[in-house]
Amino acid sequence: MFEVKDDLTIYATRGDVVFLTVSADDNGNNYIFKQGDILRMKIFEKKDCQCVVMQKDFTVTEDSEFVDITLESKDTRIGKVISKEKPYWYQIELNPETAPQTIIGYTPETGARLFVLLPEGKELGEDLTDEEINIIKQLQDDVNEFISSYEYEMTPDDKADIITEVAKIMELAAMGFTIVTADGYVLTDVDGERISARIGG
Repeated sequence: MFEVKDDLTIYATRGDVVFLTVSADDNGNNYIFKQGDILRMKIFEKKDCQCVVMQKDFTVTEDSEFVDITLESKDTRIGKVISKEKPYWYQIELNPETAPQTIIGYTPETGARLFVLLPEGKELGEDLTDEEINIIKQLQDDVNEFISSYEYEMTPDDKADIITEVAKIMELAAMGFTIVTADGYVLTDVDGERISARIGG
């Protein structure tokens, strides 16, 4: 979900698509955007305009008083997974490379414009550590090697069962649980309860 307040504060769930309609003031009248104009949106760490966490350019396709811009899921998936709302600052600039004019941003009257990110559920595989990624890759290699060594003895159902069981364990790893491998076992500790599977039975 997303919402734009009257003060132009944007609330958006992390990872969601955001649609914005942008206009600009021209001495009391609406500025007419020209085909080929560029709008650049930047999102900064709060109180640190040097730390840009998202930047995206939009090209105006026709003359108009209003321009619709879209932030895609990858654009709003900023930083790591959060469990509470996180405020950022944002600005929108017109023709930043040729005749830069900030049309939405910090003003003495209103202060900074806020882009508030709301929590989303973690995606599988997101924010894995290098150690977890290496473990999962090793698991994949072990499974492939095991299946290859028995490919003339295993039925298709046997292969599917093994792949399904390992996929369940890899899913737990992707959710952030710790995996330990030893003696052919894949062990995962979930809230103190050990789940195990032995490749090959």
